[in-house]
Amino acid sequence: MKSYKALAGIPHLPRLFLWSMLARLNVSMLPIGLTLVLVGWNGSYAVAGVLGGALTAGQALVGPARGRAADWGAARKLLVLTGIGYLVGLGVLVLMTRTMPGGGWPIAVLVALLTGMSTVPISQVSRAVWPKIVPSELGRTLFTLEATGSEVMQTTGPLLTSLLVTALDPGYAVMACGIVAFVGALAFAAALGSAGIRSGADQTAAKPQAETAAETGADAGTEEDTATSASAVTTASAPEPEERRTLFVLPKFTLGIVVTLAMMAAIFSVNLSLVAWARDSHESGLSGVLIACWTTGSAVGGLGVGALRKDVPHSARLAAMAVGMALLAVLLPPVTETIPVWLVLVVLFLGGTAIAPSMAANFMQVSGAVPQERRAEAFGWLATAGTGGAALSMPVTGVLLDASGPAVSVAVGAVLALCAMVLSYIGSKRAERNDEVVPAEA
Repeated sequence: MKSYKALAGIPHLPRLFLWSMLARLNVSMLPIGLTLVLVGWNGSYAVAGVLGGALTAGQALVGPARGRAADWGAARKLLVLTGIGYLVGLGVLVLMTRTMPGGGWPIAVLVALLTGMSTVPISQVSRAVWPKIVPSELGRTLFTLEATGSEVMQTTGPLLTSLLVTALDPGYAVMACGIVAFVGALAFAAALGSAGIRSGADQTAAKPQAETAAETGADAGTEEDTATSASAVTTASAPEPEERRTLFVLPKFTLGIVVTLAMMAAIFSVNLSLVAWARDSHESGLSGVLIACWTTGSAVGGLGVGALRKDVPHSARLAAMAVGMALLAVLLPPVTETIPVWLVLVVLFLGGTAIAPSMAANFMQVSGAVPQERRAEAFGWLATAGTGGAALSMPVTGVLLDASGPAVSVAVGAVLALCAMVLSYIGSKRAERNDEVVPAEA
């Protein structure tokens, strides 16, 4: 609890953190509303998966470029422009579903792709800002708190969408997502400006925050990594030309990206499957409750791990997530045709407790593997991996839902989570061997 109190005492951080969380609310609101709109328009989960995948593919395509733009000091302008583009894009998608026949879905793929390219990059900008104002020893707590806060938004969003779907219709829910994204982008950009924080090579505006961090016990001049300082790659010196080489030459960074892709593919397979199960059971509003229960478990798990003094291995977190998904698959059709909803909710909650801790471990690994002046770019690649995993997963999940039902699609998600666990375990063992070699050579 002392770590949480220390974070609360850092100037500007509470306001920035609050707006960064609220600005992500649209992310959790969109999947239910958009899926219901698209399935109602065309009647196929496969088509809904393709369109949803196109939207997330758009995010993946521009993630690194937007990260570099934020690194070069254009974060505030980027937030405003993408907020406008995202709102307009979702509006066009909803309009198409109400004015065009379902057979026109190939045209909507292009619109979805462009809309995804305008997704507001709140997460990657904020994760690049945190090391500028937070002492390195509080980095693990902050990233865990961020993952937990994201899961709180993931819990709230589906419930809001369910209310809008029940009271109005899915189209209004999708438009609400665009409005929330636009307002959140403006508010976070304003908070960055009032705090005097700039991303990128121009660190002048960030000095007051660094000095404040020094007053709370951090070294204002340090460039130690927020997660694993022993893995620091560079110092605060101006970037040499060779330092602009691809980040994928860094093994820990590459591993974090691959694990994130597999993990997010697994998570999105469950999200879409839950929406489909609720809709096919003629209880569309239930989908929000199901996803909210899953993300509530994630938030609880994140808070619990964040308060622990002893770290939990990344591979163990991913293993717990895979087990939770496997248990869920057994409870869904066609494996089990009739099951009490309360039992599904219990399994979702318990399985969800591993999600936020797993995400936090990814954040720490990526943050600790790259130079500070390139963290926005690194988190851009992380966003690309996450959205890329979703983009690959959603069409496949849609096909599986049409052909076999939710149990099979969730089981595939469990396999993907298991693959992420194996990769993480192998990577950690390799890192341990490398750490053992360094002292011997010294």
